[in-house]
Amino acid sequence: MEEAHLWASKDLPKEAVRFPDSAVRLLGKNGVGVMLVSQKISDFDSAMRSAMNMSILFRTKFEGDLKAIAKMVGGEIPRAVPTLPVGYSVFSLLVMPSIHVGLTS
Repeated sequence: MEEAHLWASKDLPKEAVRFPDSAVRLLGKNGVGVMLVSQKISDFDSAMRSAMNMSILFRTKFEGDLKAIAKMVGGEIPRAVPTLPVGYSVFSLLVMPSIHVGLTS
């Protein structure tokens, strides 16, 4: 779901705002993965972020995103994300903490 932040708009009815969360949970129970794409991780509320098993984080300097990243993955990642070269990302797999983070290009 690209531009997923549009589903978080305060102008939408509450039922519409709950749609992505409901869809992710329902599809996940049936073994279907859902990719939510947005410019900022802070576009997703904390409940939605807590249900994310995998994140691909590209460079950002937006303080709200860095705070959300710190809550999600902690460690040194929030300090590394703003310094990533263009085209690089941090991959976070929260399902398997032993394979927590890797650098991709």
